[in-house]
Formats: sequence, C-alpha cells, structure tokens
Amino acid sequence: VLIALAAGWFLTLGMRFVVPAILPQIKASFQIDNTTAGLAVTVIWAGYALTQFPAGVLVDRVGERALLTTSLTIAGGSVVGLGLARSVPLFLLACGLFGFGTGLYGPPRGTSLSRIFHDRQGFAFGVTLAAGSVGSALLPVVVTSLSNTIGWREAIGLVAPAFLMVSGVTWSIVPMRGLD
Repeated sequence: VLIALAAGWFLTLGMRFVVPAILPQIKASFQIDNTTAGLAVTVIWAGYALTQFPAGVLVDRVGERALLTTSLTIAGGSVVGLGLARSVPLFLLACGLFGFGTGLYGPPRGTSLSRIFHDRQGFAFGVTLAAGSVGSALLPVVVTSLSNTIGWREAIGLVAPAFLMVSGVTWSIVPMRGLD
C-alpha cells in the first residue's frame, strides 16, 4: 500500500513540474508568447489548489480508495489530452483537467497514510513525501530529455500508462473505508 501511495505521489508531484520544464517546446509548437505559456502553468496550479477543499469533502463521502484512483485516472487521461491537444484552448483545458485530477490526490493520500499506518505515520509520510520530491526532480529531467529526442507530445504521453497502472494497483490494494 505504501509503495502504491508513494508511486501515485511521485507521478502527481513530478508531472506538475514537467509542463514548466518543457515550456520552450510547447511555446514553439503552439507559437505562443510567455504570457500564454505562464497561463498554462497557472491553470495547472490553480486547478490543483481549488480542488483541495472539495477533495477533503469527497474523502468523507466516497472514501479514500475511490478518490485516489479517480485522481490518478483523471491525471493519466489529462496527460494524454496534453499530448493530443492541437490548439491552445484544448491544451489549457487539459492543463486544467490535470490540475483538477492531481488536486484530488493529496487529501485522501494523507488520510490513507494516517489510517493505515497509524503506528508508523512519520515513516509512511516520510517515504511518500520523499517519493514526491524524487518525482519532482526526476520526471522533468526524463521527460525533457525524451522530448528532445521524440518530441514533447510523445514524451509527456509516455507517463499516462504509469498513472493508469498505479491507479489500478491502488484500487486493488488500498483497503476500503466508508463508502468505497
């Protein structure tokens, strides 16, 4: 369970830093200025921020497992949307969806860790937060390197299967609670 939750946080946190890392390629692809490029990053972070409170409410209503897997599935789908978007409005929509999807992850991650690892919460949170930090450092480097070889759309799209795989694992191993 800890590995699944940490892997989800690795992807969630790491991919939020990928779009800023590949902004030069995105700007060239869409022929946009710095203002519009900055808007894309803002849309991701605003979507993430605005989802925090509703995610806490949803944990109480639908349970952790359902919300964690929903978050990872939306994030994976939105990553596909980022790569497939052929216009700036569609790209911004995918950015918003990515922010929304990843914003759903944090609250149920925290309540799951506290509930499941109540005797070792510090260890569980430490492992999970460290995984997110590694994702933040590693995924932008990997995706940027790949984007220089295969293109930014393809490079970013390669992460989608990881989101979906971790979503499936999370659904199958995170214990049910409440209305799950």
